[in-house]
Amino acid sequence: MFSRKKLEEEGFCILPEILSKTDLKKILTRIESIDLSSQENNEKTIRQRKSKLYAIRHFLKVIPEIRPILRNLSLESSLKEFLLPDSFIINSILFDKVPESNWKVPWHQDVIIP
Repeated sequence: MFSRKKLEEEGFCILPEILSKTDLKKILTRIESIDLSSQENNEKTIRQRKSKLYAIRHFLKVIPEIRPILRNLSLESSLKEFLLPDSFIINSILFDKVPESNWKVPWHQDVIIP
């Protein structure tokens, strides 16, 4: 369950069912429709191993129609006490860490704001 206290004490919190099953299905269907053989989807943006997609950098640039789904009311209502009214997404990355395409990621903190 979402808790500001948990976030402050542990540095993270889990937001269960933040997206509806319908929205998740839309997202998965769109991801599965990506043409992995397209020249437009170069290796710097879309990563694949053994013809299976495992990462998309700039996810919302590759699939911009997902943006309205991510503005889901449940997400906004869960996070609005932490965000300023004009907050917006600045970066998006999709990772699918399955056994066939797994990699070790040592502890790190991403710094993506220039």
